[in-house]
Amino acid sequence: MLKKILFLEYKFRDFSDDELKRPHADGVMASLGGLNKDRIKQIKDLGFAFGISFVVFPGGSVCPLSPQALSFLNRKLKKIITLKPNVIWFDYLKFQGKWGVVRRDLSETHRSCKFCEGKDRLLEIVKIAKDAVKLVPRKIKTGYFAMPYEEGEYGGWEKILGQDHKRLGFIFDYISPMLYHRMIGKRVSYISEYVKYLNDLDISAEIIPIIQLKDMPDELPDKLTLKEIEQEVDEATKSPSAGVAVFSWDQTIEKGRLDRVSRILRKI
Repeated sequence: MLKKILFLEYKFRDFSDDELKRPHADGVMASLGGLNKDRIKQIKDLGFAFGISFVVFPGGSVCPLSPQALSFLNRKLKKIITLKPNVIWFDYLKFQGKWGVVRRDLSETHRSCKFCEGKDRLLEIVKIAKDAVKLVPRKIKTGYFAMPYEEGEYGGWEKILGQDHKRLGFIFDYISPMLYHRMIGKRVSYISEYVKYLNDLDISAEIIPIIQLKDMPDELPDKLTLKEIEQEVDEATKSPSAGVAVFSWDQTIEKGRLDRVSRILRKI
């Protein structure tokens, strides 16, 4: 059975029970920063598989290999475990860097520092991931949000940012490629093509693509149509996908599309 997951940012208010139940989803990815006791209770009372998403490292120029970053990760992870989720989703499990779609290059990447100089970033992120997952009780599943590019693109993005799907795909239970196709300048069919690409790496993790429900970043005018959202969902749920996650449910409500997008998701 395909998984159907709503990403909850809690950008502007709480969700009503009906707003969460209408698309007949079976799980949520809730941003750690937006959670409180009442919201957690609502999610659990409604019977969702309760997933928590958290940013793995501090922002800015902090090196992922620094004691500060590793302490940050451990503190966050221990806090999340006390909330008893079904799934923990690791976000930004990589070195800093931004990609330019037009020029197809990376910018604002983390420069070598005293913590990472001379080290293989791919192997170091894998080690951090292994150590982190060991802290998670076995009954809690783990997943990570994956950069949506093939190996070697953007001048070898995987080596610069340190995210190796071939290795990480054997550490986590789920891999969720961020297939915001319009944001990364791809056609909608790229969603299913990339899922197949990951599957061909023979990883053990189940693949759950996460797709966009509006144009991003937020300052862009939103020209994403309902027809294209339906195409996205169709592409995201093609075999060998294990389901689909949508980013974000807040944006659907903000755009007045709750009923229409819910109808699309109910068809899964």
